[in-house]
Amino acid sequence: MKTFKDYLIQKEFSENTIRIYENDIKEFLEWTTKNHYLMENICYADLMNYIKHSQKQGRSKVNVQHQLLAMRHYFNYQVKTGKIKSNPAQGVYVRGIARRLPHDLTAYSELIKVYENYPVNDIRSQRNKVILGLFIFQALTIEELETLEPEHISLREGKIKIIGTERTNERVLKLEASQVFELQEYLNKTRNRILYGPLVNEPEKIKQLIIGMEGATRLPAEVGQMMRKLKHPTIKQASQIRASVIAEWTKLHDVRIVQYMSGHKYVSTTERYQATHLEDLQEQLRLHHPLK
Repeated sequence: MKTFKDYLIQKEFSENTIRIYENDIKEFLEWTTKNHYLMENICYADLMNYIKHSQKQGRSKVNVQHQLLAMRHYFNYQVKTGKIKSNPAQGVYVRGIARRLPHDLTAYSELIKVYENYPVNDIRSQRNKVILGLFIFQALTIEELETLEPEHISLREGKIKIIGTERTNERVLKLEASQVFELQEYLNKTRNRILYGPLVNEPEKIKQLIIGMEGATRLPAEVGQMMRKLKHPTIKQASQIRASVIAEWTKLHDVRIVQYMSGHKYVSTTERYQATHLEDLQEQLRLHHPLK
């Protein structure tokens, strides 16, 4: 990863998004140079000064929020390459902009039904049921799925260690009894059948728990295909499953416990999921977006 653009390409952003982010960062860097800021010393107060500068230039709050998003990615890139230690833009938002509420949620009982009824008839579907279980029972993101290795699963203790990412914290969660058998089967047989199959090159170099049928270590395409094959009327994306599970957790546990379980870096993120019933969230969404 040589440049910020390389970082964005690796994150699979569209060409248009990359162009916008690069332009926003170019403008930000010009401002830091003009005002004699050193990148390694940028802090929250400096970002507030830049926000004020942007607003004086006539940028709307939404536009400034988009700038901040680009800056968060840029500072994540700086952290990733070892140039700075932490991201000063993490958790910084423009006041007066309503944060997006979780939406298109599915009842947890329906998710369980989908898992229990998921057909297993070959190594792909066996692997996919393991993925589905990790989405439904541990609310993993696709990025977290990609960081899992076999050693992170302890069937004896019934626990899974989830490695933190740029967006989520590390945590240890319990495995549900209904997913242990599938995981055991996958660890003992299915993974090796995929790994040492005729389509995978250099299997000895692959450390991931979940791998593509051709040895791919990036999983969005594999997960997307799995979600489409579900042919469920409401479940279209893995992120919908995660949101639905977290919303269910908020009914059962204290918000700080849910923050840990979901890996949220900020409790304010978890608080968006708080609602007594699924319908409450849908009503909040209707009130925020009355024309939809």
